[in-house]
Amino acid sequence: MPRAASVLAALMSSMLAACSTTVGPVSDPKELQWLEFLQASTVSRQEIERRMGLPGAAYENGRVVTYCVGRLGDQFWVIPGVGKCGDYTLVVVYRMDDTLDRWSLVSRARSQ
Repeated sequence: MPRAASVLAALMSSMLAACSTTVGPVSDPKELQWLEFLQASTVSRQEIERRMGLPGAAYENGRVVTYCVGRLGDQFWVIPGVGKCGDYTLVVVYRMDDTLDRWSLVSRARSQ
């Protein structure tokens, strides 16, 4: 588990440096409403990929994946491809049996 935490910390740091942004976890229920299906304790990788598509990046042999997410008003969408910055990054961590361990939606608010 410590290795996954260090990978996530490195990911957040690189996002900060690469895009000149400030990052922080999203806690607003309205912003998280579209991800309600992730609340189930047994949601599978297959179900997440069915709803979200393939991740934009994978780490730790695919155990940690990220999705770039855009927003327009109240609508959210996954931005396909690698290296495209959106308004948010969704970080998903899977257990060894390919079920969801935890996730975090990180805001990529531009620095002033």
